[in-house]
Amino acid sequence: MSKSRGNVVNPDDVIQEHGADALRCYLMFMGPLEQVKPWTTTGVQGLSRYSKASSVWLNCGCDFFLVLCLICSTLNVYRFFQKVWRIFTEEDEDGNAPLNPKISENINPSKEQLAALHGTIKTVTQLTEEMKFNTALASMMEYINTVAKWEGPIDRCLLEPFVVLLSPYAPHLTEELWEKLGNSGSVSKVPWPKHNEEYLAVDEVQYSLLINGKQKLRLSTAVGLDKDAAEAFARSALKINGDEVNGKPIKKVVFVPNKLVNFVA
Repeated sequence: MSKSRGNVVNPDDVIQEHGADALRCYLMFMGPLEQVKPWTTTGVQGLSRYSKASSVWLNCGCDFFLVLCLICSTLNVYRFFQKVWRIFTEEDEDGNAPLNPKISENINPSKEQLAALHGTIKTVTQLTEEMKFNTALASMMEYINTVAKWEGPIDRCLLEPFVVLLSPYAPHLTEELWEKLGNSGSVSKVPWPKHNEEYLAVDEVQYSLLINGKQKLRLSTAVGLDKDAAEAFARSALKINGDEVNGKPIKKVVFVPNKLVNFVA
């Protein structure tokens, strides 16, 4: 962009039309800060919480691959905003959006739910400190996708820290969500959440059980098995007796701790 060429974009105009949160997240989600990234005002339109995905249109003079990349990043953040809004609120026929009744208190979160939350807190904290905002946003998107799959009531302790994590990226949206959660004051004044390593401790791992490099089963078992125990577990699951598999002698057993067991015949 150059002032002499008359193609400078005034951020005030973009904020007036699409909102500050949309502009902020669009800029951060385009890629790492140290890289040069092309600007297109049409790419911002999809980030508004109430805008239509179809508002992103192609200019005739734009490179197709470039526009395709911009549309993909735009739609990702647009859908993210929409999903966050749907998880926290439940809009009625009159357009009101009270707090989602699924959000409750005094519900004991599962081990998996706490692991997902504290893993996100750890990742977003590290990436934000490193100014890797695009991957931090991607981590928060992944968490929201996980939350959307949970059935039944959701304890607010699983959502309030997420609002704090998102607040530097989308301050206006998170202030509204913070208020809907029944909190007073600004979310920007709330201490940054800290992860608890105890919730990230893994009791079980997924083992890929393979025969000649082809995965036959993927099962959970205790973490930290040695080779003999892992091989015995794999033989039992794959119903391998003796030193043959599929009528051929087993030449070797490949063992990768906490990952896979592969019988090579």
